[in-house]
Amino acid sequence: MLVTYDLALIKNVVPGQNYQRGNPITYEIQVKNQGNVASNRYSVQDVIPGGMSFVSATNGGSFVAGTVFWADLPSLAPGQIATLTLQLRLDDVTRAQYRNVAEISRDGSSQYSTPAVTVADEDSTPNDNPNDDPVLDATNVNVDTTAGDEDDHDIAVLDTAAIAADNSAPENPTLPVTGAQLATLLLAAIASLGSGLLLSSPRRPRRRARAR
Repeated sequence: MLVTYDLALIKNVVPGQNYQRGNPITYEIQVKNQGNVASNRYSVQDVIPGGMSFVSATNGGSFVAGTVFWADLPSLAPGQIATLTLQLRLDDVTRAQYRNVAEISRDGSSQYSTPAVTVADEDSTPNDNPNDDPVLDATNVNVDTTAGDEDDHDIAVLDTAAIAADNSAPENPTLPVTGAQLATLLLAAIASLGSGLLLSSPRRPRRRARAR
């Protein structure tokens, strides 16, 4: 059998989140075995962008010096997909862009090599350098090859327009947001307080008229 080794990775921001300062932002990383042999163990890394900080990672992901590492992940059968979930906190909402890069840093292709044949991923070169791959934002892990892309590497760009929209709203929507609303609430409170005082005022005893 001719061995085709091919792991592909994509990363996406989970939709429907609130992009306010201090909120956790959830990302999903998917790795699919697009080849015809088992992947063997492989590793993934994710570089956290400025303006965000690490919260948590599933599947044993560990945070070290600005990067999240998933080491020696279980082998994937042909066609199988693994999903890794990463949560980052949005600390600075003033930045122009939040570019979060994930990639396969090591794969198991070499285990299929022989003295006569070297086996490697057919359309990418896994490594731990996030800056040596084309920057294309893929969204579908089932797509095999995109022109100009290495599919072991993907970038998720957070929508800065959504961040601006979320942060223009009050963080606690139950509080009044205008002076008129505040004045109305104060008048209502004063009226309510006055009514309570009148209802709770002690009655003065009546004097009885003496018979002469």
